[in-house]
Order: sequence, then structure tokens, then C-alpha cells
Amino acid sequence: MKQWLLNDNSLIRTFEGHLKDVNCVTLSSDDRFLFSGSDDMLIIQWNINNGTIEQKFEGHGNLIRSIALS
Repeated sequence: MKQWLLNDNSLIRTFEGHLKDVNCVTLSSDDRFLFSGSDDMLIIQWNINNGTIEQKFEGHGNLIRSIALS
């Protein structure tokens, strides 16, 4: 995942951490975290305020195509 844009196309945040294409993203219900899934078989939990990685979920045996939070 490379960038976060506003409606006027101005860049407000860059997220870098996946090694391959990002297939899905979802936002936590409290709007504090963004989760992304990728062809690199990782799910990354991002701090939405500063773009840092909070946690990496490794060990998946296949590409991540979707993420659901409850």
C-alpha cells in the first residue's frame, strides 16, 4: 500500500511495508487502525494516525484476498 489520498488528490499518508500487491484493506470500528492483506501472505495492522506498523500477522499459507473484523 503506497498512499492515502483526500478527495482533492492531496497525499496525507504513506503506508509502506508490504513486499507485494495489496489486495484488501479494512478499517477498525474505532477508526484507529487500518488492516491490509497482500500477495506477500501478510496482514498488517497500521496506526492510521501516523502510518506506522502496529503488528504483522504472519504464517498464512496463501495470498490474503479479504479481511473481516468483528
